[in-house]
Amino acid sequence: MAYDVDLTAEDLMDLCGKYKALVKERLKREFPQDPLVQLELARDAVFRSWNNDRAKYYRKTNGIPDDIGTAVNVQAMVFGNMGTIAPPASASRGTPPRGRRSSTAST
Repeated sequence: MAYDVDLTAEDLMDLCGKYKALVKERLKREFPQDPLVQLELARDAVFRSWNNDRAKYYRKTNGIPDDIGTAVNVQAMVFGNMGTIAPPASASRGTPPRGRRSSTAST
């Protein structure tokens, strides 16, 4: 399969099951089902990543000081399911699933 957009619902369910099994195997605990726990873990992962080798290399390559710190933004998504008052919309530089360069917008 070349692109993730080609995955079926069954493929995604299978992939999620495999990921949960991998988490359990490596971390010796179940994947958390509580969204707040997931959010806390994601936030903590961002802060822990600040001093990994890839982050240090990126900062050095781009002239970013090591002492400015990092941040996490949490943002609610709008799904556009409120009728005409909140239609779904997106814009990007490229076609995200395929990675081709172009300007795209949808509503």
